[in-house]
Amino acid sequence: MNLVARILTIALLVGFTGFCVFGFLASAEYQGVQKLMWQITYALAGLAALVGIFTAAQSKPEQRD
Repeated sequence: MNLVARILTIALLVGFTGFCVFGFLASAEYQGVQKLMWQITYALAGLAALVGIFTAAQSKPEQRD
């Protein structure tokens, strides 16, 4: 993955992670099972985005011959 693609990917995933954090906090307004469902959804999406951020940050740049 080239440098520009890595930077764009990480920037988009950081924004999405922020969205998930705010969604998780806002889901506290719900009651009962609905609250738990939204919190699990936002938590899983946020964790997936964090994994994507770390994966993109760890990927090695392409080698040009």
